[in-house]
Amino acid sequence: MKTWLQKFHQHFGLDRFAAFITWLLVSASACWFLAINGFGWLHVGGTAALMLVFFGLFEYATTDDHPTRTVRQRVWAVIGQYGIIIACYFLVPFNYVAIYAVIWAAQIPYFMPFNRAVALSVVWTIPLWLIYGYYWNVSGSLLTAVLFWTFNLFAMMTMQAQLTERKARAEVEAVNRELRSTQALLAAASKQDERLRISRNIHDLLGHHLTALTINLQIASHKTTGEAREQVERCHAIAKLLLADVREAVSDMRDSGHLKLCESLQQLATTVTPVQVHVVCDEPIQVTDLRLAEAVLRTAQEAITNTLKHSYATQMTITLQQNQDLVLLDIVDNGKASTALTYGNGLTGMCERWQALGGNCQIDTQGGFVRIQAQARIDS
Repeated sequence: MKTWLQKFHQHFGLDRFAAFITWLLVSASACWFLAINGFGWLHVGGTAALMLVFFGLFEYATTDDHPTRTVRQRVWAVIGQYGIIIACYFLVPFNYVAIYAVIWAAQIPYFMPFNRAVALSVVWTIPLWLIYGYYWNVSGSLLTAVLFWTFNLFAMMTMQAQLTERKARAEVEAVNRELRSTQALLAAASKQDERLRISRNIHDLLGHHLTALTINLQIASHKTTGEAREQVERCHAIAKLLLADVREAVSDMRDSGHLKLCESLQQLATTVTPVQVHVVCDEPIQVTDLRLAEAVLRTAQEAITNTLKHSYATQMTITLQQNQDLVLLDIVDNGKASTALTYGNGLTGMCERWQALGGNCQIDTQGGFVRIQAQARIDS
């Protein structure tokens, strides 16, 4: 059975869990030293309350997958944390509380370019030197400030490396999904081409010879009499039956050469994390046009990518249906999206694919979630 500590660790992640342990030890020890050094309980209680608010704001700012927390709100939470750090400098005469600034600095790469953060790190470290050097008269405050500045740099560099790795991993996963779907599509297209080649060969070669045989047997039946004519007519009937079977087999091979879009969509959805992607697909989808199949897969790929980046969704449903000669694609998630949708290269290219097929693509953000609906004719 998992302990509360293990559950807390899983909920916050390794980096935030380490920040919590560090915050807890610094806060508890600072309050303890304040109490035993004669500071009043009002002073100690106020300091403890500020430290508690600091961690609350830290948790708020570092939770980037919450649907109700905007970037602006999280930025204000970061600014509030820095204000509390300055207040703690004035309330606590022990300069090791500057560890709060190290915890705080680890968030900065989320909100500004790394080079700018490094340049500004000197500015936000100066109050540590001034307050402890001139307000608390602590000796060596300049050296302390320099040392903690290097700790800030280390924290930011570590977080920047983690963000870079996370971005690279997301890109690799996106490419992997695209390769899986493309591989499935190319395999289906290759099988389709092979079926068409074989069916054409059977029709052009075997069908031609059987037709000639049928005609010759029909002529022979008119030039013979008696028992020989009966045998020729029987052979003629068998040849006609064989020719009909060949034509039926060729038609079946052509009809079975449809691209397996459902299988390709399943391949696309298998490696998506943390969003659960459900594929609902009519069987069989009678699509032979490679351009239409590619439009379906690229639309699903773009929708998955945008959901992972922007919508904070946990569930996505991709529905592919065939209504007579129309292919209908419907993609919806349970995330939170802005009603003012901005069309970038991805969404623009998505719609252009369907328009090139003579179809249409609509993107709706009403209700707080994104819904993509596209359709095109099978014989486009």
